[in-house]
Amino acid sequence: LTVGLDRPHIYTIAQRTWGKKVTLFLGAAPAALYRSNDLGESWTEMTSLRDVPDVNQWSFPPPPHIAHVKNIAFHPNEPATIFVSIEQGGLFKSMDDGESWLEITSYSHPDDIAYRDIHRLLIHPRTPEVFYLASGEGLFRSTDRGGTWDQLTRRGDPMGYPDFLYFDPDDINIIYMAGSYRNPGYWMQ
Repeated sequence: LTVGLDRPHIYTIAQRTWGKKVTLFLGAAPAALYRSNDLGESWTEMTSLRDVPDVNQWSFPPPPHIAHVKNIAFHPNEPATIFVSIEQGGLFKSMDDGESWLEITSYSHPDDIAYRDIHRLLIHPRTPEVFYLASGEGLFRSTDRGGTWDQLTRRGDPMGYPDFLYFDPDDINIIYMAGSYRNPGYWMQ
């Protein structure tokens, strides 16, 4: 159903269970975040995400250059804490169930090729201070909830442009990662 959706493209869907309540979230293009409290019967845009600074810099390299919400993640022990990845625009965190947002920029460097090209955030379910971040600049790991990051791969490495990250369902100490050595513009070469 599309009641309340006014964006033409949906990029991601995520489900959060908080107590006995299930909430669905959709990420769209142009970059927007929606929520449904009735299992998708209706949707409400979480407009607060677009109240953050630098929204005018959000873009996506291929024409028509429209950024999108690429990934939605939830803190495993803090249900009101939501993370949203904008490709390309940044990594955002809400600690009040989407009422307000802060940008996490501790992973970025002034010499990054792409502007805050965030693909996916993965939070370790048993050690939730450990984050993994797949980006257009490589794979990063934080052991302090995103305060600081170690860059594990870089563009040009065999997996320098990771896109997907998943924990092995049988062993959460194993992460599966998919991507390329560089951005999509090089994939046909």
